[in-house]
Amino acid sequence: MLKIAVGVLSVACVIATVAVAQPVVDSVVFEHGQQLYQDHCALCHQDAGTGHPPAFPALSGNDQLGNPGRIVSTIRQGTGTMPPFPDLTAAEITAVATYIRNAWANGFGGVTTADATAVLKGLEADEDLASVWDVVFT
Repeated sequence: MLKIAVGVLSVACVIATVAVAQPVVDSVVFEHGQQLYQDHCALCHQDAGTGHPPAFPALSGNDQLGNPGRIVSTIRQGTGTMPPFPDLTAAEITAVATYIRNAWANGFGGVTTADATAVLKGLEADEDLASVWDVVFT
């Protein structure tokens, strides 16, 4: 009986450790994403990711960041009041997505460039998107 109790307790400890372990994130990609976030996103979503709901949703603590494909497509195409960013490369979108998925209280893990590229290829069939700056410089 003692062996069973020790075995169950050991399994429970392993499961608990896995459940609270933060995903490993490439620090270079994260830092690049942080800079890109400051350059392109912080004005609306704020430095602390708190946003200005409902126009600019909070990114800190946002459970919708669990879907990396959704993040990649939203950055590329925009949505609602968020403009599209068609000039960002797959690597830059990967960095921004990795940053917002892991900054503040978030811990969703990184996004790979291969995953971002796959999502972006799926979006290529859509119409050409204008840059957020096209209105400013036309």
